[in-house]
Amino acid sequence: MPRKNEFLSRSDVEELNELASGIADYYFPNGQVDPILIAEKNNISYSFGNYSDSFDGLLECEHNNLELLH
Repeated sequence: MPRKNEFLSRSDVEELNELASGIADYYFPNGQVDPILIAEKNNISYSFGNYSDSFDGLLECEHNNLELLH
C-alpha cells in the first residue's frame, strides 16, 4: 500500500509533476528523457557512481552549484 507523502502536499506533487512534464516535453518532445543532456544544456555538473539501491538519480545543491549524481 502506498504511503502518504509527509513532506509534500498533494498539490505540491501535482505542481512538480506538471513542471517536470513541461520540461520533458520542451527538451524531448519525441523521445525518452536524457538527464545528462538536460544537465549539459543548463551547465549542471554530473557524475556517475555505484549507489546500489539508494537512488536512481539525485540532484544536489551545494554552495549554489547543482550536481547530478547518476
